Amino acid sequence: MKLFETITILIIGLSLLFPVISFATPSKELYNTDLFSDANLVSYYRLEDVADSKGTNTLTNVSSTPFSAAKFNLGADFGANNIYKYLTTTSTFSIGATSTSFTVSLWVKMYSLGQVSTMFSNGNNTIAKTYINIRVDSGNLIFERTAQANDASNGSVSVSESTYLSTANSVHLAGTYNGSDNLSFYVNGNLVGSKTLVAGNGTDNVSEGSAIGANFIAGAGKQSSIIDDVSIFSRVLTVAEIRSISGASKIRGMGITR
Repeated sequence: MKLFETITILIIGLSLLFPVISFATPSKELYNTDLFSDANLVSYYRLEDVADSKGTNTLTNVSSTPFSAAKFNLGADFGANNIYKYLTTTSTFSIGATSTSFTVSLWVKMYSLGQVSTMFSNGNNTIAKTYINIRVDSGNLIFERTAQANDASNGSVSVSESTYLSTANSVHLAGTYNGSDNLSFYVNGNLVGSKTLVAGNGTDNVSEGSAIGANFIAGAGKQSSIIDDVSIFSRVLTVAEIRSISGASKIRGMGITR
C-alpha cells in the first residue's frame, strides 16, 4: 500500500474514532496578550487600582471602591447592594462620534441578577445626548449605542441576563461598533446578537466622560458586581481577537476553529 493511501486511511479512522475534539483555551488578561501593544488600544484598566495601564486617563474612585480578588488578581469590587460606589473619568476615549469604530471589553461577576445597573457607560450628563452602555435592565443584558432621537445612529442588542451572566463565575463581555451601522455583542467569545442601526433625526453630541460600575448620567444605575480588565479600542476587534481574550478558541475534529 502506498504511503499516501495509508495516511489517508489513518486520518479517516481517527476522524471516525474522534469526530469532535474541542477544548477552550485559557482566558488571558489583556496585559499578557499581543493586544496590549495594539496601536488602537486607547485605555486599559487592569483594575488593580485606578491607573490607566495604557493611556493617561486615570479613574476617579467614587466612595472608595475597594479592589478585591477578581478574574485576574484584583478587580473593582462594588459589593452587594451597591448604592454609592463607581469609577469615573472625564475622558471620552474619543468613541462618541458616529463615524468612530470601537470595541469595549470587560469581565464581570455579578453579586445578584435582576438589577437595573450599568457595567460600562460613555456619554453625557444630559440624557438626550449620545451614550454607549453595557448594562442590565428588566432581566436583559444590553449593549447599546443610542440617544433620545438626538443621535445619528441608534440601536441596541438585548439578550437574557440569566442565560449569560453568573454569580458563580466571571463572564467576558465585548461590544463592537463598526463606525457606521452595526453593533455586535459577544459573551465569552460567542456572538450573541448584532443590530443594524437606524438613523436619528439629529447630529452627534460629543461625549463628556465615562464610568465603570454605573451610568455616566449622574452616576445612576450602580452595579453590584466585581469588574475586571476593562479595555477600550478605537477599532473593531476581530472574532479571533475577542476569543483570544475570553478563552473561547476551540479545536474541532481534525481542524482548528477560532
